Amino acid sequence: MRAVGALAAALLLAATTHAGGVPRLDGTGGVRAADATRLACAPGDGADYNGDGYPDLAVGDPNAHFRKPGAGSVHVLLGTEEGLPRVDAADALLTSARAPAAMRLADVDGDGCADLVVGSPHAERNRAVIYWGGRGARPTFAQVDATALPVDAGAGANAGWSVAAAEGVVAVGAPYEDVGGVRRAGAVHVFTVGPGRKVAKALRITQETPGVPGVAEPGDMFGWSLALGRLGGDPEALDLVIGAPYEDIEAGAGRDAGAITIVYDVTGRGGGRVHAVSRHLAGADDGLPERAGDRYGHALAYGEWGGLGYLAAGAPGADVGEATDAGVVRLYEAGGKAGPRAVRLLRQGAGGLPDAPERGDEFGHALGFAGGNLLVGAPFEAVRGLPEAGSVTVVPLDGGPGSFVTEGRVRIQAYDHFGWSVTGVGEEWMAVGVPDEQATHGGAVALVRLLGEGVHRDVHLLAPGYKGIPHLPHAGGLSRSREIAASVDFGAVVTG
Repeated sequence: MRAVGALAAALLLAATTHAGGVPRLDGTGGVRAADATRLACAPGDGADYNGDGYPDLAVGDPNAHFRKPGAGSVHVLLGTEEGLPRVDAADALLTSARAPAAMRLADVDGDGCADLVVGSPHAERNRAVIYWGGRGARPTFAQVDATALPVDAGAGANAGWSVAAAEGVVAVGAPYEDVGGVRRAGAVHVFTVGPGRKVAKALRITQETPGVPGVAEPGDMFGWSLALGRLGGDPEALDLVIGAPYEDIEAGAGRDAGAITIVYDVTGRGGGRVHAVSRHLAGADDGLPERAGDRYGHALAYGEWGGLGYLAAGAPGADVGEATDAGVVRLYEAGGKAGPRAVRLLRQGAGGLPDAPERGDEFGHALGFAGGNLLVGAPFEAVRGLPEAGSVTVVPLDGGPGSFVTEGRVRIQAYDHFGWSVTGVGEEWMAVGVPDEQATHGGAVALVRLLGEGVHRDVHLLAPGYKGIPHLPHAGGLSRSREIAASVDFGAVVTG
């Protein structure tokens, strides 16, 4: 995976449709009568951007060559009545946003349709933007409706490195932000969204905020990762989880052990004192020691299943036995007023999970949920002797045995980094980012159907120029061989 570029950039939103599936728009932009009955935003659909009842998927390429080298792109792939993985023709939108580093699909305005929040940490302005979904919405130049969040952070703060979103609230991480003269201590900016999509700044959270444990230290990177959910305290209030993977634990583990902070009822206290607790990797009674370089909190994910909320926190740099940087994941269950309780420590080859921990796997680099499953990416996993081919482990929340997923015998290649990003798309599919997929010369996303009992037969590769997704427009200043294959790291960011 290549580093996020620092060149001038743009954002491409491409919406995929199918003639027999997604409702079409007539020449005036209105909805055809035959399709109108299906177009209705329904609360709980989660990832339905255009209100047609089918889950959608957004895919980011932070370094795509779109009109300019390294500009960046986002594709929004709209589901169809034929079901995933069918995606076809596209519309395109050029905006003033910059290379995307983080994205979330969530119903922010409460209309029942998902909205897309995009973080662009290297943009000079508009570093966090909400692209509003809605009934019949299509992300085209003429019809897109967007709001830029007024993030008050310096250019070097990398605001938009992480984002989290839920109904009525959006959080934007700025892990490189200086705090009281402390370099790169990190901060999180929280916004509320009220009636009429009115956005207001609620608070800025740092480790110097009253009620937040710890102190701001150089290089903590507080805000590297974010998640919103209901984990404790008021069951109706949203709690914000903040990852600081480069936090030093001076009393034991040492440098870059990492930590997570849970801020309860994040929008209910305004700019006053907050109620927050911290969690460390060794905080549960399972004998796991903390070590320097664990990077606990590098990835976070929240999901709900069976009436319970779950939080997963990754430590991809954790050692397992003699396997350095093999990686582990800690799974928490919402615990009422007592807060979340650690219920499982996940590592390869233990507790019903397949494979074995190996040096440099970085199990827990990426996390997501799909229905009753936790998805764990290990993009540096060696598979069949191929270094850094990558894998995803599917972990049932009911405690059943996990399953090991790769690209398959035909497509698998060294250094593809399958599992760099991962997300659920509805309850039956997961989307896996393969940003260095060599077969497409610019990255890909693998759509994998979750069939249960370790069976994952349906694996479909999506990329610009494949499966009906158009190539990006010509990027000037590139060699002739790169004019068509303008994608670079397609799949580096996914959300569904």
